[in-house]
Amino acid sequence: KGSGLVQETKEFSIKYIPSRNQFLAEIRTIDINAAKESAVDWLTSQGLSKEGICNLPIVFYLNYQVANNLRNMNVQFNPLPPTCN
Repeated sequence: KGSGLVQETKEFSIKYIPSRNQFLAEIRTIDINAAKESAVDWLTSQGLSKEGICNLPIVFYLNYQVANNLRNMNVQFNPLPPTCN
């Protein structure tokens, strides 16, 4: 119902922003794919289907430290969940 932190691990955190009706998933590791998969697994464990996750307004982003660590590595980052590309 409200806003704020929904789930937090070492790999990712998920927050809900009600004013935008959107979930933001922060990636906290340079292993982006593993973090995204873990976040999707958690969402699935909460009862969402893969299709539901794609329809859910969720955006992944890299936290500052991870983005800085990957700056010179030519990493292509996609803000969508991995099964929704």
